[in-house]
Amino acid sequence: MIRKESSTPYVLAELSGSSARTLRVSALT
Repeated sequence: MIRKESSTPYVLAELSGSSARTLRVSALT
């Protein structure tokens, strides 16, 4: 993790991306 301020948007994007994948997988299953 590099600086919290710089990594925050990246983390948020990663979390939203992972949640979107989970929703897609759960919807397909």
